[in-house]
Amino acid sequence: MATAADVLAVAMKEIGTVEQSGNRQKYGKSYGMDGVYWCMQFVWWCFQQADKALFMDGGKTASCGELMRWAQAHGQWVTTGYRPGDVLIYDFLGTSYKTDHCGICESVSGQYVTAIEGNTSNGNTGSQSNGDGVYRRKRKLSLLLGAYRPKYTDYRAQLQKRAGLEDKTMDYLAAYKYGADLIRKLATMKQFARFGQNSKGCVQRGHSLIHDNIFDNKTVPKHSETAQKFPLRPYLLRQNFGCWENEKTLKLQ
Repeated sequence: MATAADVLAVAMKEIGTVEQSGNRQKYGKSYGMDGVYWCMQFVWWCFQQADKALFMDGGKTASCGELMRWAQAHGQWVTTGYRPGDVLIYDFLGTSYKTDHCGICESVSGQYVTAIEGNTSNGNTGSQSNGDGVYRRKRKLSLLLGAYRPKYTDYRAQLQKRAGLEDKTMDYLAAYKYGADLIRKLATMKQFARFGQNSKGCVQRGHSLIHDNIFDNKTVPKHSETAQKFPLRPYLLRQNFGCWENEKTLKLQ
C-alpha cells in the first residue's frame, strides 16, 4: 500500500501542466471523460499512478460531492486535523455549488493549507475551480468543507512503535531530505540495528548501515558521496539512535 508521500510525489511532478482548449487534458482522457471540469479527475489520476486501491477502495468518481458522500459513508471524512495526502474539498465563497473544488493536501500551517490542485489558476485571479492547469495553491482553512482521508500505510506509526522512538525523533526523521524513504525502509526491515551511545567509530558504522541497508545503489551511487549528499545523516544517527551496540543486529518485535 502506498503512502501519502507517494501520492504527493506523483502530484508534484504534474505542477505546471496546462490544459488544451475546451478543458481537454490527459487526466480526463485517462478517466474516459475529457472536456469537463477536471479537478477530481486529476486527483483520481494521481492515485492511479501511486496505488489504485487507495482511492475509494479502487472506485472512481469525477465529482467532489460524490467523493465527499462516499468518504462520509465509509468513515473516512475529516473536518479537522488535516494531514498531507488528504483530499481536500473546498466551498468557495460566492459560488452556487457547495463542493466547488478539490486538491491534495501538501501541508498545513496556522490557518492556511497548501495543496496541489488541478483545474485551477496560478494565483487569485482567474477561476479557482475551472482554471487552466495544475498548481500549488495556499488557501485559508475556512474554505474547506472537509477532506477524504485515504487509508495510507502509516510507516511512521509502525516505526515509532517498533523502535520506541519519541515524537521529536520521528519529526526529525520526517524532515530529513529522504525522510519518507528512510522511515519506510526502517519500518519494514526484518532486522534493525540496535544503537547505544555515540563515538566517532560508531557513527561511521551507523553511517555505513544507512548507506548499505537503507538506500540502494540507485539512490546513493557511491559510498564516498554519502557524506556530501546527506550531511545530516551522521548527526541523525548520533543524536537520535546513537551507535552500534556490540555490533549486533537485533530483531524488533
